[in-house]
Amino acid sequence: MFIETSRNIEGESPIFDMDSFDVWSGLFTEENIKKVFLKHIFPKGGRGVDRISVDRFTLDLDAHAKLIHQKCISGTYKFSPYLQKLCLKGKGKSPRVISIPTIRDKIVLKILTQFLQSVFKNKLDRDLPNTIIRKLKAEIKTNTDKHLANLKYIRLDLKEFYDSIPHNELFTEIERVNCYYPFLRVLKKAILNPTLAAGYALADRKIKSNMGVPQGLSISNILAEIYVARFDQEVKEFTLAYYRFVDDIFILCEGQNVDAVWGGIDKTIAILRLKLNIKKSTSVGLAENINEKFEFLGYSFKNRSASVRDNTYKNFINSLIGYITKYKQSIQKENSQNEATTKQIFIDEMNEKITGAIDENRRFGWIAFFSEITDLYQLYEADRIIEKTLLILTWFSAEDLKKIKKIVRAYFEINYSIKSGYIHDYNNYVTLAQKKEFLIRRGHSKENTLRALEPELIEQLFLKVKAAYLLKLDRDIGKLS
Repeated sequence: MFIETSRNIEGESPIFDMDSFDVWSGLFTEENIKKVFLKHIFPKGGRGVDRISVDRFTLDLDAHAKLIHQKCISGTYKFSPYLQKLCLKGKGKSPRVISIPTIRDKIVLKILTQFLQSVFKNKLDRDLPNTIIRKLKAEIKTNTDKHLANLKYIRLDLKEFYDSIPHNELFTEIERVNCYYPFLRVLKKAILNPTLAAGYALADRKIKSNMGVPQGLSISNILAEIYVARFDQEVKEFTLAYYRFVDDIFILCEGQNVDAVWGGIDKTIAILRLKLNIKKSTSVGLAENINEKFEFLGYSFKNRSASVRDNTYKNFINSLIGYITKYKQSIQKENSQNEATTKQIFIDEMNEKITGAIDENRRFGWIAFFSEITDLYQLYEADRIIEKTLLILTWFSAEDLKKIKKIVRAYFEINYSIKSGYIHDYNNYVTLAQKKEFLIRRGHSKENTLRALEPELIEQLFLKVKAAYLLKLDRDIGKLS
């Protein structure tokens, strides 16, 4: 049996793609739908326009999985409007609009993401930020030795990156690679689905746009990567090194190639209908000397030395001091009986903010992200600030201070001995007893309460608590550009 797909963009006869059918059908089995929910959606929670929580959704999980399976296999699945969330960007700037799907829609979007990753794996082979920084440091060192007097760099920032992607051109890029009909139909509905404020009018659902990818969805980054891949290809030709993370771009080139590089930039920006953020980009047609100070992905570079950008470093210090202040206030409210427990929770959580954490094969936290710095002065300074701030507290002793970990040591451990035990590793919580001990130690439940719960509910609580801690560690990194 062959599965008919839509016509491709050149208008040729329908193509037959058993691979896409097999992958799509395999991803949208009821079993996998429930697996995706429990692993990726349940721990993070959140509510969409229908206000249904993950706990309530779990009660009818089998029925939801059956509906998702039937509707997505046929390509007839319909999304609820995304709930609008406005994130402030600073004084005088328009807020960023984040789209929040319902729980059921989150499952479909996550599986769509997995399908896109399978189909577009050649275009989506992207490095993580600290891997990009590691490669950039090596390129600067190598090329500075070769082209010291003539080495230039260009910084680009794409303005309103997600909002400026035209739908027709994006669909064309996707259809060049895959024309499987149920996939295209569900994907297009996901992209065209409106983002509305709570209490929206029915007429608002009919508002349509031909531009932009909703931000905050699991498919958002992948769709943007697919669309902007052509920009990468066109601009790379005359560069010594080219790095892009989402909308932040760094180009290393020789002085004699600056005009050619900008020719590729101008041409492709026009074709793709993208815009440059002039305030954050190198002046059009120019390039800057590599020995001048520059910033990229939260790092600051000067004379081959890499440190944390000043604002990013200050924000991290403020978050640590803020947490100490929060602890101080909680101690003042506690009675003497609970003071020791509150102090222990504070020490555990403070240490996790300092060292970050490991989960599965990922590193989380501020120091993990900035593990590629070479100038360690900021880390030593941060340790001094933490010590000084804690010793002001009359009930935090010198013995207590010895239990607080050091950012400097965390830097070396994460680079050279990550499995030593200094970095909090969530992979170590294997048994139900270990997970219960963690929940009790961090103050999220009591032994008597856990004793009355089914093992499945304890597992779910552990996943929720872990996800919340890991999300906080990601927030410590702050904005990259």
